[in-house]
This record gives sequence, C-alpha cells and structure tokens, in this order.
Amino acid sequence: MTTYASIEAILANIEKPDQILALNPELAQKPAKEPKTEARKDLEREIREAFARQFETVWRRCGGPELRKEFRFCETREWRNDYLHEATRTVIELDGGIYSGGRHVRPQGFIEDCVKLNTATMLDYRLIRIPTGMATDNYLSEIIAFLKKLEGR
Repeated sequence: MTTYASIEAILANIEKPDQILALNPELAQKPAKEPKTEARKDLEREIREAFARQFETVWRRCGGPELRKEFRFCETREWRNDYLHEATRTVIELDGGIYSGGRHVRPQGFIEDCVKLNTATMLDYRLIRIPTGMATDNYLSEIIAFLKKLEGR
C-alpha cells in the first residue's frame, strides 16, 4: 500500500492539466458559446443530482453494500470521489453529461479526471466508472457481486 509520505513523490511526477494543455494547445481551444444562465446551471445541477439519486436507488434495490459519499482520498489535493466502498478500497465515479458535452468529456475536464483517477489508482484504490445510462439493475448487480467477492477473499 502506498503511504502518504510517497503521495508527494507520485504527484510531483504527474503533469498538471495546465502543463498538458501548454504542450497541446489545440486541446484548450473551446468553441465559442454563451455564458451559462442561472437557469441552465440549475438544470445541470438537477440532472447531476437525479443521476446520483438513480444510482443510489438502484444500488439499494440491488442489495449493494454501504458506500461512503464524497470521499477525499488525497490529503494534498481537494479531490473527492463520488463513492467509496471502504472494505475493498473501491472508488465509484459517476460520469454524467457524456451526451451533453459535460466536463467528463471536454478536453480539460477529461485530462483532470485522468490525473485524479490515476492518482487514486496509484494510491491503491480500485476504480469503477459509471457513465450516464449505466446505473441499471443488471450493471450495478454485476458490480455489487464483484465487491462482495472481493470482500470474501
């Protein structure tokens, strides 16, 4: 298991999103768009919350084990993961907005997610990503069975 003393060494060797963008300026080019209105921000927040409610409802219905919400896995960064199954050190990330150009699929957001999630992996966390549309009984049941199998080891 990686210790917190070695986190700084790991993070020092990871290029930061702004460094990556400096080396690849075409990734930083964004299409011109209007600033988001408050109504649009409210709608996007409502959609994110609905996805999280859907996940939690299906997770409970399928008999999923207890999860810790908004887990901060790295003491030197403000990063949080959506959910953590503590017994197996498995992080579950909900990746919404994949069809609407959300932050998970835009260049800078994607790069930032890669840095964050790769750091979690290097800190000995397992990672499961659930995109929009996949918080279903069948898919979550497979994940739950996997976690229960890991717990039984």
